[in-house]
Amino acid sequence: MTVIGLGNIAMGDDGVGVEIAGILSAMAESGKWPRSLEVIDAAEDAALAGACVAEGKDVLVVDAVEMKREPGSWRVFSALDLTEGLEGGGCSTHAMSLAAVIEIARALGCADRLRILGVQAADVRPGRFLSPHVRQSVPEVIARIREEVEALS
Repeated sequence: MTVIGLGNIAMGDDGVGVEIAGILSAMAESGKWPRSLEVIDAAEDAALAGACVAEGKDVLVVDAVEMKREPGSWRVFSALDLTEGLEGGGCSTHAMSLAAVIEIARALGCADRLRILGVQAADVRPGRFLSPHVRQSVPEVIARIREEVEALS
């Protein structure tokens, strides 16, 4: 499985995916994760997720997603779950929206390999920080990612 962290680390909670990718990379290097895990810090380049899916990889994108839920709450979505809510790319701060990535995956017939772990942001003001609610959710999100990885190993 490939875990891709998306986000803008200079915009508060929007950087949660990148933060989690960094933690996972350190854990993988120390041997605390299955060898099958590939971690990519894609920053704001959502197109990398589409490229990985097109290569036949199972991909889990971790990103801040507006879900109108409590800050720090999170949810795993299939690509098909998110299509409606992401029309027009309104939930992304990235150059290519998750909606566009999903459409690419659907066009290639591989959307079933793409999952998104969305974390509800609390604060996306300029600055390198995670809000307390989002920071507090990180260990739980990592535990869920481990479940996803182990299910595919």
